[in-house]
Amino acid sequence: MDGYQLLLSSTVPGRPGVGLELFRADGTRLAEVFRDDATGGRTFRTFTAVILPLTVATWFLQQAEQRLRR
Repeated sequence: MDGYQLLLSSTVPGRPGVGLELFRADGTRLAEVFRDDATGGRTFRTFTAVILPLTVATWFLQQAEQRLRR
């Protein structure tokens, strides 16, 4: 989506799973959806108090749903 970027990240020590992160074009990390490999659960969190347009939030969550399937 214009003005935003996604980054797919894999397991890091102490946190087994896969995450999809949303960044603004200037590099500001905005949000993450994380799939925990131990539980299979998924979580959503934000990193700033920025207000996201609903179209961006919806797009991000749809991307996470597609990319973080088991």
